[in-house]
Amino acid sequence: MVTTDVHKYGLTPREAEVWLLYRANYSYKEIADELFITLNTVKKHMKNIHAKRKAICNFDDEDWTLCLRLLPGLTAKGILDSSFQ
Repeated sequence: MVTTDVHKYGLTPREAEVWLLYRANYSYKEIADELFITLNTVKKHMKNIHAKRKAICNFDDEDWTLCLRLLPGLTAKGILDSSFQ
């Protein structure tokens, strides 16, 4: 799944490393420690990753529940309602 995400969303090699650890349930602090980068750098990478995923996220996405987490204020009901308008 993570490898698919890397290609699907055009992640950089470093973003791919961060995404892999994030999807393995590492905290931002643990990611920073593992990759020898600062917490702020992890946050910047995650912001970029979320922006790339948000640009492509749609109801047909097999992992649309993750899309819900990435789009603040959006709910499953909101997706379902908007898909029928």
